[in-house]
Amino acid sequence: MKKRVALLAASAVGVLVAATAPAQAATDDWHVIPSRTGDLVNHRATGWTLHAYDGPTSPDPVVQAEGWGRVDWGLGSSESTGYTVEVHAGAKDLARDNRCAVTVVNYDVKVNGSWHNGQERSPAVDCTDGNGAVTGKYYRSNYKMRNVRFKECLGGHDGSYDLTTCKNWSWPR
Repeated sequence: MKKRVALLAASAVGVLVAATAPAQAATDDWHVIPSRTGDLVNHRATGWTLHAYDGPTSPDPVVQAEGWGRVDWGLGSSESTGYTVEVHAGAKDLARDNRCAVTVVNYDVKVNGSWHNGQERSPAVDCTDGNGAVTGKYYRSNYKMRNVRFKECLGGHDGSYDLTTCKNWSWPR
């Protein structure tokens, strides 16, 4: 009986942990690198994007978040075959609203010869309520990628976000 209770308790903890896990892609699409390698000759810095959101019907939106991102990619590939990619992003929470600034990278990844479109990960999350900013780590792709783009959202400490608050950044394909 004690073993069964212990097993049930352990299962309940596992469910609780799983329910509060970060909203990151649970894949090996990326790995952390110490800094930009410099061997990928093309790059695009998206610059800062202000995120104004105060509800879908508010006449006076409040700027609540800023975000930025940079994408580097190599030569010798094409849109159909994909590219080796590095990304670096940051987020800055500007409002005291119990929400975080979440910078999200969206991408298509080619694994085992098949494209998986619309994958996402949150490389930078800031929850400081206007008291600083977060610069995320550098990431390099483990697979060929295409259509890499960023968006700024409002969300939680774990990188989860409310899709209705996201502002897409323009990105040429």
